[in-house]
Amino acid sequence: HASVTDKDNDPIKYTWNADGGDFTSTSNNPTQWHASAQAGTFTITLIVSDGNFSVQKTKQIKVVSH
Repeated sequence: HASVTDKDNDPIKYTWNADGGDFTSTSNNPTQWHASAQAGTFTITLIVSDGNFSVQKTKQIKVVSH
């Protein structure tokens, strides 16, 4: 879940990406990410845009096998 505000009240667009696994939606917020069946480190990126400016945040998530 990302928390974003726009001082001009422009519509906010969310774009979620990952190098593995699946999202329930790549454009909704909040969304759920389901890990790949394989263990490893995955990079998840969120790009938030109001049509004029955009911000990108990236996090790495380590998935271990059970």
